[in-house]
Formats: sequence, C-alpha cells, structure tokens
Amino acid sequence: SIRITMNNPAGDMVAGELFFRDTFYFYDYPVEDNYNKTNVEVYVAGGDGASLEKTTVVMSAKPNTSLEESIVMHLAASGSIPQNTKVNSVSVNAGVCYLDLSADFAENMENVKSDVVVYSVVNSVTSINGIDKVQIFIDGENAGYYRKTVNIESPLVFNNELVEK
Repeated sequence: SIRITMNNPAGDMVAGELFFRDTFYFYDYPVEDNYNKTNVEVYVAGGDGASLEKTTVVMSAKPNTSLEESIVMHLAASGSIPQNTKVNSVSVNAGVCYLDLSADFAENMENVKSDVVVYSVVNSVTSINGIDKVQIFIDGENAGYYRKTVNIESPLVFNNELVEK
C-alpha cells in the first residue's frame, strides 16, 4: 500500500489517504490471477440476529475498490447490514479506519440487533492487518449514536462478546 498525507505549515496532518494495490492498474497481470485474491475474516449476523458468526471469505480485489469497501458490500449482501448500504469514502490513519457509509446504513433491520449491525462492520474491518479501530460516519457526519442505541461517536474496537463461541 501507499499512504499519501498533506500537512499544514505547522506540520499537522490535515488529510491522508491509504491506497491499496487495487487502486492501481497492473496491465501485465491477468485479472483472475490469485494475486488479486485474499482470505478475509468477516463477522456476519448469526441466525438469531443477536450474535456474530466468524467466517473466512476469499475476496477478489476489484479496481478502485478497497478491501474495506469489499467487506461492507459482502456484509450488505449477507443481510448483516442494510442491503442498500454504500461506502462514501474510506481512509486509514494510525491504525484507525475512517469509514463513511450512506444513510441507508441507519435503516432499521427487524431481524438483526443494532449492536450486531455495527460490530459486524467493526469486527470485520479490524480483521485487516494494520487496522485496530473503526470510526463510522453516516453521510459524512458523526451520528453520535447508531439507531439511538449504539455509541459510534468515537472509534470502536473489536467486540468479542457478540461472537458465537
């Protein structure tokens, strides 16, 4: 990966972005090559909607799609988070993934508890090497609480209590 940062005259970082291999085009590699595939631990909603199940998924790197975005798309397809959820932006700085999701993420899911939705994302994204915490924004805003029940005001760490043993 390559990290690009912008600092103000005082030396404080004002913007930063982490670019992964799927950001760049490698014309001399076949798209279906194993080079573009990686095993990822994802945490999907359990059958009861009140717990998380750990699974390993083989994900293929797609051009202009980060691994974090691919994880969110997988969680939406699995029914662990609202289906129409989109990733507006993603960046990683000092072990924190800043993940801006569409307002669709806040939609109510009848069969999945709010903390399971949030930690499905957090636990899955923190399974990526170098990411220790996830800060979730909704349409660019710090929502404070997710569905008025889960505090997402600050970066969140892996939650082992929800994972089925």
